[in-house]
Amino acid sequence: MPSRRGDQDELSAALRKLRKAAGLSGVEAGKRIGQTQASISRFENGRFVPTPETVEALCRVYRSALDERQRLVQLSRDLREDVRPAARVVLQRGAARMQERIGRIEQTSITVRNFHPAVVSGLLQLPDYAQVIFSAGGDLSADEVKVAVDQRMARQALLTEPGRSFTFLLTEGPLRWQVGSPQLMAAQLDHIAAVAEQLNARVGVIPWTTAVDVAPVAGFDLYDERAIIVGTDAGTTFITDPPDVASYLRLFADLEALASFDDDALTVLRGIAADYRSLVSQACT
Repeated sequence: MPSRRGDQDELSAALRKLRKAAGLSGVEAGKRIGQTQASISRFENGRFVPTPETVEALCRVYRSALDERQRLVQLSRDLREDVRPAARVVLQRGAARMQERIGRIEQTSITVRNFHPAVVSGLLQLPDYAQVIFSAGGDLSADEVKVAVDQRMARQALLTEPGRSFTFLLTEGPLRWQVGSPQLMAAQLDHIAAVAEQLNARVGVIPWTTAVDVAPVAGFDLYDERAIIVGTDAGTTFITDPPDVASYLRLFADLEALASFDDDALTVLRGIAADYRSLVSQACT
């Protein structure tokens, strides 16, 4: 279970807990590291992610345990890192590590929302689907693909944890982009439909027949109201600047208004799955 509620993430809650345990006021804590009380407040209410150096300084002031300090510094580093190398380089040199990084951010989040116009969200992918994605281009060895797939599947354990909520938005594009085979895609559609029926998950589909007035150029993932991950061919970007986060929240709301949910979404998902099964039947005749 995550240790934060509402708009507080694990980092902000941990910093507040450590300060109180040290018996320091926000004013005193700020003075000790050369920051204002207002900054300490922003760190603790989740409105701003402190730098790793600031987290290190605060943990030393609070005399936290070494392992706790290292964990919080790493979390700050993960959330604040601006741009990863080009996507191809990330895949070549650290696909599993990237999955671990994303997993750590997900672990600290209560509400996870994402929009994916090109491929199925990693949290919804079947192992065989993920294997095809990671194998594309031949840049990873078989062992590296296996590790990356295992890491992605491990992240999906969050879907069964109480106290979290998920919203997945998909266009028909990734649903009709035949990854692997018709059999695989039919199974993938069935899996998405099953997740859509979970109490803590909402799956929205934007049908191709829907007229739209927004055109996002890349998929993105939102973690509460504090962090965004945007993936493109040029790289994977981690965004924590509040104005930028607010912009993506507004974009997600616009996209969500276009999507079909509940029975309507299930009808679309099952219809596309039936189309794939028809392809299988045609191939067998």
